[in-house]
Amino acid sequence: MYDIVAVSWVDTMNSNGWDTIAETVEMEPAPVVTVGFLIKKTKDKVVVAHGLSGDSALGATVIPAAWVKSIDVLRAA
Repeated sequence: MYDIVAVSWVDTMNSNGWDTIAETVEMEPAPVVTVGFLIKKTKDKVVVAHGLSGDSALGATVIPAAWVKSIDVLRAA
């Protein structure tokens, strides 16, 4: 079984069109919280799945470990 976790991390931020350079340099990475089953955690990545069935995972998110701010266990396996 796998722990259910809330992973707080930062993601890249993109604009949709033309911005002034002043607006562009003020952009910040987007804060994100992903909730799901912690499938794997290494020094390079954190893998969270949103659903499990047998040996299959649904909706996996692979997050670079350097982008992760915290991992809170919501329910231990």
